Amino acid sequence: MRTMTTLLVCVLMGLSPLAHADEFSDCNKSCDLALRIAQCKRIAERTDFPNATRSAAYAKVCYLGLLHNPEVDRSTFEACRMGVELGPTAERHNLFGVAKFKVGAYKGAIKSFDAGIILNPALGALYYNRALAYEKRGDSKAAADDFAQAKLLGE
Repeated sequence: MRTMTTLLVCVLMGLSPLAHADEFSDCNKSCDLALRIAQCKRIAERTDFPNATRSAAYAKVCYLGLLHNPEVDRSTFEACRMGVELGPTAERHNLFGVAKFKVGAYKGAIKSFDAGIILNPALGALYYNRALAYEKRGDSKAAADDFAQAKLLGE
């Protein structure tokens, strides 16, 4: 059943699973991703679900969008924002910061990483990502300090 669903989604997306085996494999990966994102979006949008559940689902949509798309689309960005809004955690602030960074909003990214550091100062990824944002803004001193802190935390 899953293969048939994947095949149908691939065809609807304009991907030809019959072209050749490698393309079908790529099609499977793309469609599985599209299905996973769609499933998470359905959960996230259910207002009858607890905010913690919805926030986790939005965070998953955000994560998958950031991981698999070179550009941050509006849907991914909004999922990142909603994940933080419904259930702020250091990890979700990190994801939202990465989304802001990818669209060139470095000052906003730094604010997201700052908020995450307040919630979990032991999360090295926040310092590392904030260092990258500081670099983009031309603040090499702050970047060096954060890179050093990230290294201390094992990042």
